[in-house]
Amino acid sequence: MNTTRLSAILGTGLLACIVALPLFAQSGARPRNADPLAFDAVVRPSEDLELAFSISGRVMEALAEPGDYVQAGSPLLRLDDRDARIRLKLAEIRARSTAALDAAKATLELQRDELETIKRARADDGVNEREVARQQLEVERAEATLLIEQLKREEAELEFEAAAVILEKYTLIAPVSGYVELVISKPGETVEALTPVLRLVAIDPLEIDAAIPADLSMSLRAGSTVWVSLQLPGETVYREASVKSLSQVAEGGTSQRRVRISLPNPDGLPAGILARVRLDKPRDDAMTRAE
Repeated sequence: MNTTRLSAILGTGLLACIVALPLFAQSGARPRNADPLAFDAVVRPSEDLELAFSISGRVMEALAEPGDYVQAGSPLLRLDDRDARIRLKLAEIRARSTAALDAAKATLELQRDELETIKRARADDGVNEREVARQQLEVERAEATLLIEQLKREEAELEFEAAAVILEKYTLIAPVSGYVELVISKPGETVEALTPVLRLVAIDPLEIDAAIPADLSMSLRAGSTVWVSLQLPGETVYREASVKSLSQVAEGGTSQRRVRISLPNPDGLPAGILARVRLDKPRDDAMTRAE
């Protein structure tokens, strides 16, 4: 074999290797010395919310600051709600008042008594049938008036409930327990409806996404136990976690499935730290060191 031909063969082989390298990387194949049951993962908050008011207004009060831990249901920001409070008070007065309804009831009782009196007089020929019919009409009018007042009372109660709902819109409430990461709008600033004004994150539990080969993922189910190693300064900490969900479609190029994992985080470790997910339990000595 001459030198020219040998060089051509070697060159062709080298070119084939260079072309194959990206394909190998894209296939998700792991190096031979890598742990076949451990996979790099992304740690993130279980909730990462950008909160906004559903109405426009001027921020009157900030009830939480960045770094604060808040319970679900806690107020975070409040808009200027003085007008809404006045409207609620007026609606409450109307809803609680029974004066018109009581008057309608009294009038109906009076008209019914009068009708009975006229009927007795008619039996003794004291009045004619026309007088009885006229009083019967007054009773029916009084009944209609009472019905109208009852409907007005129900309407006033609904308006009171609606005013209370509107007032609630002026206060931004934490939908979940977590940490205030960022307060965008300050007291005195005007905000538009649906424009984010605060970021709230929940880190207990943490949520982890890991790309796991489809064949290895077949043994996993929602609730399955896995182990997560967290890369902390100077140490590796192992934690037991549980599978939350598995993607139903494997990526065609890598034959991997996304496995979402829930990791209890009572120590308040931050999201974003490096982690690996193990499908088998670590050695007892590794767990002991972590503890």
